[in-house]
Amino acid sequence: MKKIKLFSAVALAVLTMSCANDDERFFGRDEGRVMLSSEIRSDVKVVGRASATEEDLNESLIFWISNANGPVRKYKGKANLPQEEWLAAGHYIAEAWAGDSVSASFDDRWFKGSAEFDVRGGDVTAVNVPCKIANVLVDVAYASGLTDYFSEYGVTVGHARGSLTFEGEQPRTGYFMMPSSDKNLTWKFEATTNAGEKISEEGVIENARPATKYIINIKFDPTGSDTGGSFFDIVVDVTENVVYDDFVLELAPIIKGVDFDIDEELLAKPGEVGRRSLIVAASGELTKVQVGMTGLSEILGITSPTGSEFDELNLIGLNQEFEQQLLVAGIQGLYEYDSQAKMSSMKINFGDAFTNKLTEGIHRIHISMLDSNNKESSAEFVIHVSNDPLQLNDVNDYDVWATSATFSATALRADCGTPRLQYRILGNDGWSNAEYTVSNGVYTATVSGLTAGTTYEYRVTSDVDGGFATAGKRFTTEAATQLPNSGFESWTTTSAPYLLYANGEQMFWDSGNHGSATLGKNITVPDESIKHSGNYSIKLASEMILIKFAAGNAFIGQYLATEGTDGQLGWGRPFSSRPKALKGYVKYSPVTVDNANGGGLNKGDMDNGIIYIAMLDGSTQKADAADRDYVSGLTQKDWPVIVKTKSSKRQLFSKDDANVIAYGEKVFTEATSGEGLIEFEIPLTYFKSGVKAVNIMVTMSASRYGDYFTGGDGSTMWVDDLELVY
Repeated sequence: MKKIKLFSAVALAVLTMSCANDDERFFGRDEGRVMLSSEIRSDVKVVGRASATEEDLNESLIFWISNANGPVRKYKGKANLPQEEWLAAGHYIAEAWAGDSVSASFDDRWFKGSAEFDVRGGDVTAVNVPCKIANVLVDVAYASGLTDYFSEYGVTVGHARGSLTFEGEQPRTGYFMMPSSDKNLTWKFEATTNAGEKISEEGVIENARPATKYIINIKFDPTGSDTGGSFFDIVVDVTENVVYDDFVLELAPIIKGVDFDIDEELLAKPGEVGRRSLIVAASGELTKVQVGMTGLSEILGITSPTGSEFDELNLIGLNQEFEQQLLVAGIQGLYEYDSQAKMSSMKINFGDAFTNKLTEGIHRIHISMLDSNNKESSAEFVIHVSNDPLQLNDVNDYDVWATSATFSATALRADCGTPRLQYRILGNDGWSNAEYTVSNGVYTATVSGLTAGTTYEYRVTSDVDGGFATAGKRFTTEAATQLPNSGFESWTTTSAPYLLYANGEQMFWDSGNHGSATLGKNITVPDESIKHSGNYSIKLASEMILIKFAAGNAFIGQYLATEGTDGQLGWGRPFSSRPKALKGYVKYSPVTVDNANGGGLNKGDMDNGIIYIAMLDGSTQKADAADRDYVSGLTQKDWPVIVKTKSSKRQLFSKDDANVIAYGEKVFTEATSGEGLIEFEIPLTYFKSGVKAVNIMVTMSASRYGDYFTGGDGSTMWVDDLELVY
């Protein structure tokens, strides 16, 4: 059988750096640097008619690092896997999973792997985890010409938790995750002859093994008996461990400043920049470490070996004479390559002889790297030389909210006087002084009470040098955007599922009505009898409908598909503002749980209601390509959150998901007081700094564990007049 190589695994490797004098050891002795995967290679072969793509695998990757005390790091999604980590010296195990663990599927594959490694103080450890396919694979090969004798035929393969039917001659691979209680795969061939005769044969693939492909060959003899008994020869071929090799976990070269952050501008007075060093490390032999800067040759005071001036140079492979000239001029590259570990490193020293020649202004040093694996990286090292007493810093976008903002200035001299951070609405006369804190020469002010959606100007002044003031810089506060249809006044009730928007309006909210309406009920409806203002509130009523419990619910997003009596939902909508809280009006009337299928409640417990809000980053999940029963006109497959309630595919939202930057909830464990609606407020806790909101999600349910079909028949929640607080 042909071997399909998705990825190549690289052994664990440790490189100990050793150079002369103060460069002999430039890492701490109690910690080591762990170099993790930075990318998945692009040579993925797609298997099957709709197998997971490289992008799907990247998004689904889960990576754990644990020691004897338990997990110490967890990353979800390739985009969130850092190039490096610092870990205390010790023994660790790295584990990785990717894909979807589904009982039986033509589309979803599941990969997993692990690797142990040790971290030693002062060393660099490259961790590469081979992730092998964990599925049992099955192909069905039909002999040609079956359609001449049969009107229909197929083979069903499966185990206790799932099965697949291979119909027709289209080639496809089935992927099976074996339950712990069932080690065998059963198969059954069924056909109908052109004369209408039913034929069937069945068998067992015993002890089906992961990473093994089983091929069921359906052969026949058209000259044999007209009865099915001697017509067929069914053979199961076994092809072991040649379906896939390993997952790819490779590392591009990394670069880091020694005792400073290379991503931050370095500030210094003329002649006082001092020596600065960078570290380059790669999981292969470095073939290029190029340093570039406008006027580099002139600043160094030397020319190339051919006598010409240069703006860039490659520190790998320099001749000895020119290397010595560079060292005297102030640039040195200390390179090491460990051929056994297949790792390399370089320490780049920018000495006083070079840095102290830099004149006032901003100097940008570009570094680009290439290794023997054709992995390349680049970085920019910015040195700002100035004799000004203070520098006004740019505002980070994520530090500007709807009604507050943080801005700062940095002292460039010890005698910077008494700084004043000031701000005003752009175009206004006069400045307002902001209170600030000082840390390591950085003056930081956070001002509140600003007007949403407004452009402001800020500056720093001082009393030195006869009065000093920087030019103003600007920031614009976020808009105080509110949720569409937040009073739930717009409805379409003429369709089979009631919709939370009027004809001609764009959908923003949706509900489980699409599922419950197939059983003849709308569980989420407008209610004019209990409300706070306007004509309606939204009424969420949990109910047992025929054979299925349905929780009354509403959410920002769209109902995507019905799979039997289960649903698949897309949650979240684009939203760039960041509120501090969600408030509104609610009435909750619970009953005891009479349907318990998981979650956190048992029969006889009082049902719980819940309202929760989350601010999300820009990452998305894909809805299933198969089994989709599109709501009219639905074409969107990517959503911030995909929820699947089918037990074999269950996928639920968690506030700990990697894309959640803020979360708040209110759980109702008993009935609210009085006959009408009461006011509530849910504060948002922001988990991540340095991230702007891209999407918003709000979900409301009369039965908190409705995703598990757990709750009480009759629990009801009314909600009205939601408002985002800024």
